[in-house]
Amino acid sequence: MTSKAGDPLRVVDREEPSEADEERKLEERLGLIRHKLLVLSGKGGVGKSTVAANLAVSLARAGNKVGLLDITTSPYDQRLTDHANNDAIDVHSVETGPNSGLVLPDDIIVIKSYGAPVWYYWMNWTDHKLEWTSLPYYFPAPGLIEEYHATHTPEIVLDEVTLALFRNIPSSYRRVWFVIPDDSPGAKLDIEVDWIISQSVSSEMWSFPGDSGETRVIFGEFSPAPPK
Repeated sequence: MTSKAGDPLRVVDREEPSEADEERKLEERLGLIRHKLLVLSGKGGVGKSTVAANLAVSLARAGNKVGLLDITTSPYDQRLTDHANNDAIDVHSVETGPNSGLVLPDDIIVIKSYGAPVWYYWMNWTDHKLEWTSLPYYFPAPGLIEEYHATHTPEIVLDEVTLALFRNIPSSYRRVWFVIPDDSPGAKLDIEVDWIISQSVSSEMWSFPGDSGETRVIFGEFSPAPPK
């Protein structure tokens, strides 16, 4: 097949935009917004959405064109739209974290000995159909805890089943999601969390409050396993 000019048509691989290009485009778009207000908090349930919606409505009633962007790790809260019910306000939501469809088919989800908080998380914050692996109910002996605090070596304090699973993860999976409810034995020790962070090339953490306690989700990404 040829073009009208007689030159052969070529299939050109589309290059992914560089990080610099993405930042430049973002700066250009943000430059179109005269004023930007951020409503932030390190804790859930303190009224961020209510404050943001009320600010948006007040500014819109004053004759301003207002955009309201909700960035959340949880499912979109319809109350934000209800509070900011005004034709002059554009409401958008962006979900991040494990509930936003970021869990890939080849990822592994590991849950530390589950209790009420993790079931609250599972029923309210995530996809019920996701398959997961549960760690055994285990609390290390006081002597091992002291040794762990002295050396910060997770391997010396993890039980055999957990250690065998964790050692297999980097060679079998590229990414792990570790779910840890605060009522799990040894949850506050963060032994498994330290292991994931130490072994991964990048990691993130989210917290999900619930009526019966808090659940944390730690994401870790590993280097590709060398070819066999």
